[in-house]
Amino acid sequence: MISVSFTDMEINQLRQALRALEESHKRNCFPVLEMLVLDMRRKVADAVIDAKTLPEMVEFLVSK
Repeated sequence: MISVSFTDMEINQLRQALRALEESHKRNCFPVLEMLVLDMRRKVADAVIDAKTLPEMVEFLVSK
C-alpha cells in the first residue's frame, strides 16, 4: 500500500486526467487500457471518500 497526500486541486486535476485518458482509450478502441484507467478512477474515488469519512467515523466512535 502506498500513502500520498494531495490537495483538493491536485485531486481534481488527477480525476480530469484519468477521465480524459479513459475517453481517449475508449475512442481508440483499447478496451483493456480503458478498464485499467476506469479501475484507477474508482480507486481514487474510494480513497477520497475514505479520507473524508474516516476522521468523522473516528471522532464519532471516540465521543461515545
